[in-house]
Amino acid sequence: MKVKTQVVNGHVKQVSDSNLDIATWCDIFLESKKPFWKPNTYDSRARTVRLYIKPLLGSFNLSKLDIMTYQRVFINVLSSKLSPGSVKSAHKIFSTMINAAVENEIIPRNRFSKVSIKKNI
Repeated sequence: MKVKTQVVNGHVKQVSDSNLDIATWCDIFLESKKPFWKPNTYDSRARTVRLYIKPLLGSFNLSKLDIMTYQRVFINVLSSKLSPGSVKSAHKIFSTMINAAVENEIIPRNRFSKVSIKKNI
């Protein structure tokens, strides 16, 4: 909770080299964006985080997750359960959270911007 408070209050540098996991970053991100989103937008994104991002990626370290692991553990698993559009939507939400981590100088760049999502033919 102390880390969350530091990030939300703008003291991001203090956690930039920490073992911040993706689940914690999801909570921080959603909490910081809630005042700026319409309730339906927030609920939809929070549901995607709760149902897909946290269960599949939550335990991974934010700064150490690599693109191959992301593709295997997240994209491929979701592709076996959901439509390509739903997978793309979940990826977009995750990518937005990663971009926010970059903007807040928690990680240096978004490694996941060139991920391929297979289309059903």
